[in-house]
Amino acid sequence: MSMKRVFLTISLIAMHAGAWSQAHDVASKPQVTITIREHPTTADLVEVTMLDAGYPRDLLKRQCEAIGENAGSPVRGLYIGAQTIGGDPKLRFLKASFATDNLIDRANSVLRLEPIVRAFAGAPAPYTVQGMSVSFVGEKPNRATVGKFSFPEVVSVVGTTANSSFGPQGIEYRVTLLSQDPARIHIPEQVSKVTDRAIPAPKQKASWFGPVVVITAGSLITGLLVYFAILRPSRPLRPSNPISRRKF
Repeated sequence: MSMKRVFLTISLIAMHAGAWSQAHDVASKPQVTITIREHPTTADLVEVTMLDAGYPRDLLKRQCEAIGENAGSPVRGLYIGAQTIGGDPKLRFLKASFATDNLIDRANSVLRLEPIVRAFAGAPAPYTVQGMSVSFVGEKPNRATVGKFSFPEVVSVVGTTANSSFGPQGIEYRVTLLSQDPARIHIPEQVSKVTDRAIPAPKQKASWFGPVVVITAGSLITGLLVYFAILRPSRPLRPSNPISRRKF
């Protein structure tokens, strides 16, 4: 991907910021983008990109470790570092990468958002996270997959399928934290587990531009593509063929 393409996509993001606000009143602009993909060994590889380059590394470290603790699998190989595009300080991001388990459970058709979202709740101002983009790379929705979900005054989730000619499909969730109390955040793993505490989110307009999910280990462009690359509108999340029960 050329630098010219990168700057073009950044401009498109700015142009559509207002349209996003109007079309998705339950979703906040992401302050952090997170991608998860399952490795052939079945480990879950996680990449976190904080759009604020000044975000405290110690705080991000604790949040990454909390993802593992919440998932019941301590993080492995945690790396945190700043990355800059073309030497431009305005294109500087804080990134983290690590491995953990239990976020993707294909055998039971489960994608776990709750351990991730809880980890970022409660950060002190001015680093409080209200908007998140969480993408499960290469995963496909089925009838058990949670799409739109809202827990009043606590959390709102809007899921879409990502389409890209540059990489695999996936499921992206835009998450809005309405409460900063991790103990209050409950996100069902499957549609059948939605209770009276959690009601479906209101219908949203489907015309919005989703980030392209592309994972390339150690690549600087990976972090940018997660948030800045706009290729074509995503489709609203709806049931598809069942996820294979075989672990890859």
